[in-house]
Amino acid sequence: TGKMSVEKAIQIRRSKRVYSDDPVLLSELSQVLWSAQGVTDDSGHRAAPSARGVYPYSLYVVVRDVEDLEDGLYLYNPESHTLGDLGLANAGELLAASGVQDNSQKAPVVIAMTASFAKAAEKFPDNPETVTLLEGGHIGQNISLQIESLEMATVVTAGFDAAVVGEALGLDKNESIVYLIPFGHVGVEVPAEH
Repeated sequence: TGKMSVEKAIQIRRSKRVYSDDPVLLSELSQVLWSAQGVTDDSGHRAAPSARGVYPYSLYVVVRDVEDLEDGLYLYNPESHTLGDLGLANAGELLAASGVQDNSQKAPVVIAMTASFAKAAEKFPDNPETVTLLEGGHIGQNISLQIESLEMATVVTAGFDAAVVGEALGLDKNESIVYLIPFGHVGVEVPAEH
């Protein structure tokens, strides 16, 4: 349970693209992942709603600087609330080299949200993309509000080539990256010159 109300998190939420050099705590990463896809009851419901309980999303986590966690690529398992190490220690370098935006090149953590449209098509044969993308919005907003309530910085990004990033990280070709969500502790923003 946090100290900030959801109303306050909504009011002050802003995109923040600069991160300090402070490492992300494992407890902070854990809280963010739980808010995205964590199991919230004994029936297996998750933090974000999913039409007909399809849950077509996977959360891959690129770690560059998390206290007590080796750098690399991990997969979040909502049922056990654990991270599986995918054995890609240089995931941060590979992500940076794949043409992502500057904020994803430098963040201590980047979550790659991938969607399986085929999984959604089993229950929604007429519009699996629409249903899946709506769910992605729910997950992204949960992450944004959770990070705000932790007084951290994030921005939800879609300005990248999903196929290039997926190939660079060796992700399942049957999944599509919908969002990259970099985050860390708040850094000092430099005002843009006009």
